[in-house]
Amino acid sequence: MKITIHASLDFKEEIINTYQYLKSKGIEVLLPDLCRYQHIRDELKNDELFTKIKTRLTRENFQNVTQSDVILILNYDHRNIKNYVGGNSFMEMVIAFYLNKPIYLLNAIPEGMPYTEEIKSLRPIVIGSLEEFVKKYSKCKQ
Repeated sequence: MKITIHASLDFKEEIINTYQYLKSKGIEVLLPDLCRYQHIRDELKNDELFTKIKTRLTRENFQNVTQSDVILILNYDHRNIKNYVGGNSFMEMVIAFYLNKPIYLLNAIPEGMPYTEEIKSLRPIVIGSLEEFVKKYSKCKQ
């Protein structure tokens, strides 16, 4: 069984640590591209190329969700929002929901976001810790 991990790229280190932890438990993990491309838009002023790359990355993220059995969103506090779920993570959650795949959030559903109600409607499972996730996931594998 496979798990797709996603989070804001501001949490690249946490994504990598989670990947390593899950792999050490024998869990197969798919990751998003962990490179930042904003410099193409901001410094090189090339919106067209930036959008082309974002389109490719979005498709790749959706393919990861399609190829995995569950998704795990690492929703840490970010941008002054407790338990932040960014736009890309939200889109992956929607794809998983559509494909009837379990959606796990590391922390509680964020309040006060423009799409908080939509996140709630996807019925994500809040795990609270990676250890709890591994326990639940191991039970699912049997």
